[in-house]
Amino acid sequence: MQKAKTLYSPYYISMCIANALVCTYLFALIPLVFDHSGGSLNLCAAALLCFSVGLFVMGPTNTHLVEKFTRKGLYLKAVLLLIALNFGIFYATSTPVFLLCFGVQGMLFAVAQNALGNTLVNDLMSSEKRTLGDNLYSWYGRLGIPFGWLWGIALLHFNLPTLQTALLAVAPCFIALLLILCVKVPLKAPVHTSFFSLDRYFLPKAWPLFVLALVGAAVEGIILAQALRLLADPIMPALYLAAGFLIALWLQRIVFVQAVDKAEMIAGTLLTLAALLMLRHSLDGVRQVAFLCLGAGIGMMAARLLMYFLKISGHCQRGTVQNTYMLGWRTGFALGFLIAAFEVARPAAFADSSSLYVALGLVVAYALFYFFYVHPWFEKHKNRDFKFREGE
Repeated sequence: MQKAKTLYSPYYISMCIANALVCTYLFALIPLVFDHSGGSLNLCAAALLCFSVGLFVMGPTNTHLVEKFTRKGLYLKAVLLLIALNFGIFYATSTPVFLLCFGVQGMLFAVAQNALGNTLVNDLMSSEKRTLGDNLYSWYGRLGIPFGWLWGIALLHFNLPTLQTALLAVAPCFIALLLILCVKVPLKAPVHTSFFSLDRYFLPKAWPLFVLALVGAAVEGIILAQALRLLADPIMPALYLAAGFLIALWLQRIVFVQAVDKAEMIAGTLLTLAALLMLRHSLDGVRQVAFLCLGAGIGMMAARLLMYFLKISGHCQRGTVQNTYMLGWRTGFALGFLIAAFEVARPAAFADSSSLYVALGLVVAYALFYFFYVHPWFEKHKNRDFKFREGE
């Protein structure tokens, strides 16, 4: 099968939408768990941490799995099991079983992401389009955050029986399965690999970027956790967050195409700082603009950071750096929820939240670490030109 020469091939679009749908399901669980826990962030934080631990468990077998089994079949089986575990979450009779289901879901999501985003998308894309394709694929998953938030809140408003809620919650995964079933994948010759390997799992030399991913995602996790706790109606903030992500995507593709290396990261950190400061304001309109700025700021930081990961990858390391980035961002998001959950004095508003000041401190630390260490380090270790052009 000839590889796609354009990003707008139906197979590529199907894979991107499938990524967005699975992420939508996973993030929809957060408001549902929050409501189930009676408005406590503790159970949410514990579930996200178990999910993050699960992401690391299967990683050493990533290369073995995608070489021994068909990539499409591996993805479909992982998502089917993800769906099955969804009912374990909704019908768990004890907290340990509930958390175990999240841990296993993390393992399955890691396998699915490795088979699809780290392998199949790259295999079906011509080499000159892979960086741009990986970037857009990541954006679809990023949009799963506000879409999942909205889907979870909508299900709570319906006040449906448990079975119907469970079926509707996981419905995006069923659609993702149908989309990937329609993707035609060329046959590949089996390759002998060792069972455990860092390949497609973690790139040790990328540790500075991994730290940045942890810190940036923790800021996002803190604010979304406090939004669940403090806002009576978080629907509008979710919409503004989604709009902010789309603005960040537009800025990346139009404004920062030929910008200097640091420009997008500077803009992203400044917008994120502005969002955190605006969240201290009591007016709803100001807070909504804050979530717009947060989406744009975090979106630019996350997208540019992925580009850094891709530009330091050596030959056949693209899947490895993509997985390293995914591990850092998902784990950092869970740590953000944990920080918000362990806030000693429960705030009545964002202005009273001590974790908001933690988030401010993290953004400042992110900026300092990036400008004084990571960027010079990147200039020394990059394997490709950095500027984001259509043909990269």
